[in-house]
Amino acid sequence: FLVRQKVQLHLKYYILDSLPFPRLGEADRATKVLVPLVLSLSCTGPELTDFWNSMASRGYVESVAPGDTPPGILDEDDRPTARAEIDAFVAFELFDLSREELEYILSTFPTAEKYEVQKYGEFRSKRLILGLHDEMKLAREEGRPYQTRLDPPPWVPRQEVPTGTVTYGAPEVVELRVAQPDGEDTEDSSAYENDDGGREGYVPAAADPEFTDGDGQLNSLLAFLKENLGPRTRSEILEATGIPPAAWNRLRQQVENHPRVRKTGERRGTRYEYLEYFN
Repeated sequence: FLVRQKVQLHLKYYILDSLPFPRLGEADRATKVLVPLVLSLSCTGPELTDFWNSMASRGYVESVAPGDTPPGILDEDDRPTARAEIDAFVAFELFDLSREELEYILSTFPTAEKYEVQKYGEFRSKRLILGLHDEMKLAREEGRPYQTRLDPPPWVPRQEVPTGTVTYGAPEVVELRVAQPDGEDTEDSSAYENDDGGREGYVPAAADPEFTDGDGQLNSLLAFLKENLGPRTRSEILEATGIPPAAWNRLRQQVENHPRVRKTGERRGTRYEYLEYFN
């Protein structure tokens, strides 16, 4: 929906990067909800067993024996329900869209509506998504977990989630995580604020060898890139770390020459990425 407001034919990377996509970490509640749903929709054959088990090793799903088929969703009724739960969850929990806002967005996909009306006699996706949005809203208002329509739910058994129940209720603010000296992460937003109400920035872990050059601002910048893997813009880095723009010219050369940082693009398209694995 947002992309179509900006482009007609060609999607450039800088446009994609400007979109307000949530920056979720592995420990975020939303990640733990969405990843199992996506895996259950995509991993439906033995060729994806290795990928499924790699996600299982990170605690998202239960592993399967090598060569076995992952327990993906194959049922023709459950698959659209799972897709609708993803859409409803993202709309309600991550973007905080009202029912009216979500209904308007769905109404801007006439091709999908025409196809589903011809095949199912109704705009099925819209009905499912809005219905799930209503259920999530009601669960929040009543102070109880939302109960998924999927049985069994695609969640990790070790989390002891009862069949038919998904334990996400009230929304959480998605914050960038601060690396603490003891190696623990915190999502307490107060950890970002100093006495002036501004951001203190990332605190690098003392044990990390790459954060030992004595430059606090550079350390903070590197810690941010390490905690948020993937290409990051200058604006993202400065906003998250609290580094003043005036200090950027001094830091830029050090960042670009750092062995763990890769620079791509030029001018406004410049991105900086932490290399987790390098020779």
